[in-house]
Amino acid sequence: MGFRRTKDEAKQSRVWKRFISDNRQLLADIGVPEDVLATQRAFDYFMMHGEYPGSPVLIEPAKLSPERKALIRTLVLNYFRSGLGDPGVSLLPPPEVDELRREAGLD
Repeated sequence: MGFRRTKDEAKQSRVWKRFISDNRQLLADIGVPEDVLATQRAFDYFMMHGEYPGSPVLIEPAKLSPERKALIRTLVLNYFRSGLGDPGVSLLPPPEVDELRREAGLD
């Protein structure tokens, strides 16, 4: 007997793959390594903590250059708009995350 995904799981997988495809250059510009992009769960962890176990990338909101912060704002907004939800983003200060949530129509 084979594994069968539900329609919701299949849709979520398509949305995730489309998000990665649509944002590939932005993710590269930020420096997000491929292992973080392997699964939505890994990426959500990264969005929540600014790092991923074993990854050399660490994003500390207080230390972001204005250029990198602008890239991350775009990434977070694109993620929210994609329909993948909000895993509890901490890549930016909470007021900025709240602003992006509103802009994406999540609040």
